[in-house]
Amino acid sequence: MSVGPSRTRPASHRRARSAPRTTADLADDGTQREHGYTCFHTLTRTDHTIRGWSYCRGPAVANAGKGRLVPTSKQRREAARRHLERQLQNRQVRAIRRRRINLVTTIVGSLVVIGLVVWLVVAFGHSSSPSASATGTAAPTASNTPGGTDAASATPTASTSYPSATGAPITFDGVTVTGATDLKGMPVTTSKGTTDVSKLRVKDLVVGTGTAANPASDVTVQYYVVQYGDGTYLDSSWKAGAPWETSLADYGADTGMAGFSQGIGGGSGISPMRVGGRRIIIIPSSMGFGTATDAPVPPNTALVFVIDLLEVGATSTATPTPSQSYPDATGAPVSFEGVTVTGATDLTGMPGVTSSSATDASTLDVKDLVVGTGDAATPTSQVTVQYYGVLYKDGTYFDSSWKRGKPTDFSLTGVVPGFTQGIGGGAGVDPMRVGGRRIIIVPASLGYGNSTSAPIPPNSSLVFVVDLLKVS
Repeated sequence: MSVGPSRTRPASHRRARSAPRTTADLADDGTQREHGYTCFHTLTRTDHTIRGWSYCRGPAVANAGKGRLVPTSKQRREAARRHLERQLQNRQVRAIRRRRINLVTTIVGSLVVIGLVVWLVVAFGHSSSPSASATGTAAPTASNTPGGTDAASATPTASTSYPSATGAPITFDGVTVTGATDLKGMPVTTSKGTTDVSKLRVKDLVVGTGTAANPASDVTVQYYVVQYGDGTYLDSSWKAGAPWETSLADYGADTGMAGFSQGIGGGSGISPMRVGGRRIIIIPSSMGFGTATDAPVPPNTALVFVIDLLEVGATSTATPTPSQSYPDATGAPVSFEGVTVTGATDLTGMPGVTSSSATDASTLDVKDLVVGTGDAATPTSQVTVQYYGVLYKDGTYFDSSWKRGKPTDFSLTGVVPGFTQGIGGGAGVDPMRVGGRRIIIVPASLGYGNSTSAPIPPNSSLVFVVDLLKVS
């Protein structure tokens, strides 16, 4: 008896079921049989496939071919969760990487901007600052003496950078100067002197054509100085970065650097330099720092200077400020060959000296005003003297140690021949003795010759009144 319509659908209305996937089917789809188990591994192929999902059945089920590979809802949710976590992790990694790149880019950009600003400040600062003076006013050494920088001291920071001079080297008495004639650069100077230096020697590398210097000139020079024996570097205005201004009147036997003054200003048979010239000057120790133990070089060290004479200024004709004031000598005057000395025998004061002669002196002539009783000088002695110098023809004053305020020390090997013979003797002239005072009339041939050494004109005869204080 039928109670109601049949709940069984007709065969035509039934949904066709897909055939179950058996082990045989799955074997071609990536199955793996191990130890009696059949394992199924799925790969990412469609949106409904679960990544990394696998399922294994025992041999009884697999061999029966009745198992179905269908993930559960829980498995789908778990797989989706893991997939989302991986996406979030990848997104975080990319975000961190972008932040790092942005940070590095920001730092690099900031450094570039800072460097550009600093460069602009430095560049505009230098261009707006006044240029270095063409002639420096400060001496490059603490002692205000060229060559006074210790050889071990560091090279000073240059205000002007000078290139090294180029060109063929020139060698003179063991001294080699590279770029000898290149006045645009700093000459490189080396020395390997093998002989003793007994007198001042010079060699002009470039002969100047400008104003001539004299022993009392204010000059502007560039210089490079080394020791003569081994070429040890001592000092350089080129390396200091600026030319050097000095007065040659400040150098003499009493300062220990008479060779520097004579090497530039002339004397003892050496012609003065002219502006635009370059000269090698080899200075014996007797005209350098001598036996001094507190000098910047060892005792008895000969020196080599390479000098560029840039400018000759005014000649120091004013009486220098004395360190000691000497009274005028008193007493009867004594005349000799047109020369008159007031207070001739008063050794406590400065004698007054005048001269007038219609003709120049032709030979060395001397007259002792006071005969000394101490040690006798020789032509090679180191002496301490007071002296007063005038021109023989008209009595024009040119120098005096009394007016400078102190005696002067020098070697008789480093002065004009007439001065050497007039004090140390020779050519028929007796040597002076300590405690004596003498008039010495020097002909031009034994003085400065035909060189211009203002205020001494060429071919001038000279008069010296000399007090010999010490012989060593």
